[in-house]
Amino acid sequence: MNKFFAILTLFLVCAASVLAQIQVNAPQRVAVGEQFRLQYTVQTTDVKGFRAGNIPDAFEVLMGPSTSTQQSFQMINGHTTSSSSVTYTYILSAEKNGTFTIPGARAKVDGKDAVSSPVKITVSGKAPGV
Repeated sequence: MNKFFAILTLFLVCAASVLAQIQVNAPQRVAVGEQFRLQYTVQTTDVKGFRAGNIPDAFEVLMGPSTSTQQSFQMINGHTTSSSSVTYTYILSAEKNGTFTIPGARAKVDGKDAVSSPVKITVSGKAPGV
């Protein structure tokens, strides 16, 4: 019986750490002069102190962070589910060729420290019209 509770506790701790993740979305390749989005999404609205990683000088920040929230409630056959998220969006422009890494973003998510994965972006060539 003690084994069961130990496994259950371990499962709940792992599930809580997964829920405190910051998901990042960005292209892997862009061209010089190309504008692109860098987005960080957290699957809750209880986010405090969000800070993106230091964006290298190879990228110009054209806009951001812009914050949007989403909340959803469903009731199907008497079962209610809800979800919420907050997304931080940056619009960047690539300024020079090379491979650059944007360190992970940090925030307090549901009272716990959370960090996103770093983003590696390769800039090569020139965007049309540049």
